[in-house]
Amino acid sequence: MVQQVRRAGRGGLQAHAIVYAVKQHTKLDPAVKAVLETGITSCLRKALNCHFEEHTTSVDPGHLCCTHCHSVCSCEPEGCGDPTPKYEHFQWEVSSPDKSRMVTPEDKLLIRDLLHNYRSSLLQDNTHLYTVDTACTGFGDELIDAVLEHCAQIFNLNFIIQNLPVFKLEHAKEILRIMYEVFDDIKQSQTILYDDTVVQVGMDYTGYFDEEHEDDQIQSSPSSLESGLSVLRISD
Repeated sequence: MVQQVRRAGRGGLQAHAIVYAVKQHTKLDPAVKAVLETGITSCLRKALNCHFEEHTTSVDPGHLCCTHCHSVCSCEPEGCGDPTPKYEHFQWEVSSPDKSRMVTPEDKLLIRDLLHNYRSSLLQDNTHLYTVDTACTGFGDELIDAVLEHCAQIFNLNFIIQNLPVFKLEHAKEILRIMYEVFDDIKQSQTILYDDTVVQVGMDYTGYFDEEHEDDQIQSSPSSLESGLSVLRISD
């Protein structure tokens, strides 16, 4: 969610505040929850400012107010003429694949089981989590669903890293290895098969992203290994 916050910087240009909401933060003040829920379907500025002033209004035109007001802005006869910023887009842009394969429902079921088994292997059996396993492993349901959606086009690491919300090179390799096992239509050199030994992750684990090593370098764009939040990056 985005809200316009007056002007900033030497140029006096419009400035915006971006609000990130994490679903696993369940113990929040009721007022904060109300703001997050209200800001999706109505004016975020009103939801925030009503706690500090008796009467508050939205900014006109709507594209200078918040995400919701921008979505319903009608500052011109044909609709809002101000384009929606890239950081308000939350969908991954998937590049067109060079080739594709036939995938049956049974194949997808097998892939889902293998992905869930891999995620379970990232945690010790006796690990007691204070949050969801996705936050601890970086291998979430969103990634699993994305793999199932695009499994017909996954033939190399570049496609996985550039198009799927994968945060570790190790995870990308495992996804490609699973594709190799299920379909057997990928060159073994592409899968970069490695030792199946899984490094057990403890509760004091602080790592999240892999560092690229010389043996693991792949040809990709400089931003290909950035966080999944890169889709929210403000463009120049």
